[in-house]
Amino acid sequence: MENLYEKAQQSAEYIQARITKRPKIAVVLGSGLGNLTADFTETEELPYRDIPNFPVSTVEGHKGALLAGKLGEKEVFALAGRSNSEDVRKEIFHELH
Repeated sequence: MENLYEKAQQSAEYIQARITKRPKIAVVLGSGLGNLTADFTETEELPYRDIPNFPVSTVEGHKGALLAGKLGEKEVFALAGRSNSEDVRKEIFHELH
């Protein structure tokens, strides 16, 4: 069985192979910040469902995608949508035990 670190590494490698930007800033967008990405330029997008081992967005109305773009002059990652925290806790707990 793969451990959590190996799964995270697989996810990171997938993202790095498909996103050309290398932001040093990341934002987790919730219901109130979802429109922030409308101000992004040069946007690259990866649906969560395509990223290996990545939790899929389970919150209704959330986009469910990793975006990389420019906000002003800064490159930024945005996690647009999130999984239900209880689902993520169950997955991590199962992985650790």
